[in-house]
Order: sequence, then C-alpha cells, then structure tokens
Amino acid sequence: MSTHLTFDSQLTSLDAPHQHPVEVFCVGSHVVGVLHSLRPRVGNHLESAERVIEIVDASLETGPGAPPFVEHHTVLINKAKALFVLDLTPAEWGSGGSDLERPGEPHDVFVSVGDFWISGQLLLPVGGDVHDYLARSPREFVPLINADILGYDERTPCTVLINREHLEAVVVRSIP
Repeated sequence: MSTHLTFDSQLTSLDAPHQHPVEVFCVGSHVVGVLHSLRPRVGNHLESAERVIEIVDASLETGPGAPPFVEHHTVLINKAKALFVLDLTPAEWGSGGSDLERPGEPHDVFVSVGDFWISGQLLLPVGGDVHDYLARSPREFVPLINADILGYDERTPCTVLINREHLEAVVVRSIP
C-alpha cells in the first residue's frame, strides 16, 4: 500500500501551490507523493502544457506494493509516459479530478490501460455519448470517478485520470 504522506492544508492563498496527494502509474514504475501545482485540481494540472509532472516527498517503486527504492525525494515524470494518475485529494479540499461541478450522467465503464483494468464512471453531460466523448474530446487525460483498479487496494473514493494515449479498450457497462 502507499506510503504515509503528510500535507499542509493551511495553504489557502490564491497564489500558493495546491498540494495534491497522488499516485502515478507508469509502465516500469509507481510513484506516490505530492503534486504541487498552482492549479486547483489535479485534472487541470495534467491538462496544462507542462510536459513534466513533479512529485515531491515521493516514494518510487518498481510497481504497486513493491518496496520503495527511493523515498522522500522529488521525482520528475514525463507526462506522456504516465499510464494514469490517482487523485487522492480529500474531498473536503475541493480538488476532484473530473468536472464534478457540472450536472452530468455517470456511465459505468470498464477500461484497459497497460496491464491494468479499471472500473469506474465516466461523467458526461446529460445526453452525452461515450463514443463521441472518446472520439472528440480534446482532453489528454480521461477522468473516471468512483474508480477501482482491479487487483490493487487503492484508497477510495478516488478519481483516476487515464492518459488517453495509453487507453486501450473501453467497455460501456450500462446505458443511462
């Protein structure tokens, strides 16, 4: 399971970095730590033009649950190589990885990313279609809410932000 992380929830200034606890899954590594960003949400940070994700106070593992071989360091990740990111920001901090403030319909999906299968909900505008969203959305990272990674004991609830370039298959499990 993830290493213990500490966060300073007193950062409330508009120009102070927001602290977001995250887990970043890549093909050969798993990073647990804190994303510092001037953006209020992890999803906003991932959609920015920045090509590197900087995780501080990080533990670097060869895979989920493996013993860390680097702890309490800064890890720079090539954003294009990230398979997906777990946004573990507590709900009371108001982050959220998806567009939760807009009304929408949840679509239950099952997705394949690398060696992982993830079950969750894709929140689309009322009347939205999963195929149209995946075919036409400009987002680099597809947010799934109430997500569960099969075979991994992640903290819940969480939002998983999936790198579109690594999204292999999507199964729509229900039609609203």
